[in-house]
Amino acid sequence: MASARLLKSLIKPVLQRHPNVIFFDNMLFFQPIGWYLRGCMFGRSSWTGAAKFAFVNRFVLPLFEPRIRGVLGWGGRLRTRAGSEAWYVEDNFTAEFEWAFENEIAAHVEAIFDPARFQDLYWKETRFHELGEYAVAMACLHMGQLAEAKKLLQKG
Repeated sequence: MASARLLKSLIKPVLQRHPNVIFFDNMLFFQPIGWYLRGCMFGRSSWTGAAKFAFVNRFVLPLFEPRIRGVLGWGGRLRTRAGSEAWYVEDNFTAEFEWAFENEIAAHVEAIFDPARFQDLYWKETRFHELGEYAVAMACLHMGQLAEAKKLLQKG
């Protein structure tokens, strides 16, 4: 995988335009954190030539539900506009990442602040996970569905 220093230099234009985003190690986080850890992660690989590539994964990780499987929570690996999962850092990486940031990453992680978009994201993504009633209640609270959340919380 490309080094953190190289990645930071390549995504510098995004960091300058978005003061609510911070870069740490191989992850880009949106602030404020609140109930969710949101952002993207640059994946590592051990295959030959990996220093010239990065894998980009977007995520929304609910901090109130420890049973979400995997590191990425709600999200997944992004492809370049050409369809590749491997992002070649020496070939137009900055322009590709800026496009992906605006159209794929920010749109995905900001969906949790729009109840209709979040509800669609939540139910679409969580069908693959076994979530506890507490997590579903927290999501209902987040979406403004107070009656549903109250029913779930009173069960326990």
